[in-house]
Amino acid sequence: MSAKPVKLLSLITVIAVLLAVAVLLMNRGPAPLEGTGDLFFPALADHLNEAARIEMAAGEDTVTLVRAGDIWQVAEKAGYPADQEKARAFLLGLSRAEKVEPKTGNPDLYARVGLGAEALTLAVLAEDGGSLARLDIGNSQYDGAARENRTFVLPDGETQTWLASGLAETQPEPVEWLDKNILTLERKRIAGVALSHEDGESFTISRDDPDSYNFSLEGLADGEGGKTSMLNSIAGAVQFLAFEDVARIEDMVFTDPMTAIVRTFDGLSVRLVVAGAGNDRWAWLTASYDPAAPEQADAPAVMQGAPEDGAQEAADLNQRWTGWAYKLPGLKADDLTRRRADLVDRPEEEMETE
Repeated sequence: MSAKPVKLLSLITVIAVLLAVAVLLMNRGPAPLEGTGDLFFPALADHLNEAARIEMAAGEDTVTLVRAGDIWQVAEKAGYPADQEKARAFLLGLSRAEKVEPKTGNPDLYARVGLGAEALTLAVLAEDGGSLARLDIGNSQYDGAARENRTFVLPDGETQTWLASGLAETQPEPVEWLDKNILTLERKRIAGVALSHEDGESFTISRDDPDSYNFSLEGLADGEGGKTSMLNSIAGAVQFLAFEDVARIEDMVFTDPMTAIVRTFDGLSVRLVVAGAGNDRWAWLTASYDPAAPEQADAPAVMQGAPEDGAQEAADLNQRWTGWAYKLPGLKADDLTRRRADLVDRPEEEMETE
C-alpha cells in the first residue's frame, strides 16, 4: 500500500475520533453546579418537632401559623385551628425539598420567575425564635418528565436561584390554611331538621326510617305535596357542612337570625343560628345529646359512622364551636334558610286562580 492511502486512512480515523468526542461532550452538557441534588435544609427533618411558628408573606398578604401544643393555629384568624394535615405536609415537604436545577443569579431577572419583590417569603422558627428554615418562593412550573411541580426559590442570603422539588403549594391567604370542616354526619343518622324564622314561621322535615332516602315535610294540608329534592337538600346541607371564613362571634354584627335544629336517630342534636352579616350569611352552632332518643326512634344507640359515646361527641363539637361564627357557602345558606312556601307544591286549584 502506498504512503498516500495510509495517511488518508489515518486522517479519517483521527477525524472520526474527534467527532465522537465532540458528540459525547455535547451530550454531556455543562457540568452540574455544585449543590445540585442537595437538600435545601438538610437538618430540618431532625428538628420538625421544634418548629413553633411558620411565617409567610407576599405583598400585603400574611399568614402566621403558630403551634399550641400539638395543634397548629392561624394567628390572623384569632387562633382558629389550621388544617393540621396540610401544615404537617408543608413542613415535611420543606424538609425534603431538593435543588433540582440552578437558575439565574442575576437579581435583575428575579421578577421573571416570581422572585425578588414579588416573592413569597417563608420563615420557619423555633420556640426561641431561632431560624430553622428561610426561603423566598416564586413561580411554579410543571415538569412532565418528573410528573410534579417544580418551584423557583431563592435561599436566604444567597443570589443563586434554583428550581426546587418537593415543595407543597404555598398560599399567603389565611383562610386557605384553615380546617374548614364544621360538621360531618352520616346521612343515615339524620332524622329531621326543624327550621324556625324570626317572624314565627316554623316547620320540620323528617323521616321515620334511616334506610329511607327521602325526607317529608310535616303538616302538609290536603292537596299539598312536598318538593322532595329541596327537602333532601336541607338534610344534605348538614351532612357535609364547611365554611368559607371564620371569626369570633363578639367581633361580628348580625341581623335577621333564624334557627335550624338537626336531630339524629341516635340522640345527637345540633342547633344552628343562621344570621346575616353584610351580604353574607353566617352561623354558630351548639350540640346536645339525648340518651333516650335511640330507643324512642327504635334506632341503634350507636349508628354507623357515629362515635360510641354520644355525650362525648356533643362535648367535643361544643369545644370546637364555642365562640366561633362561620361564613356559610351561598347554596348551603339557601338550604338552611328555606321558607315553607319554597318546599310545597300547591294545589292545582289555587294555582289556577292566580
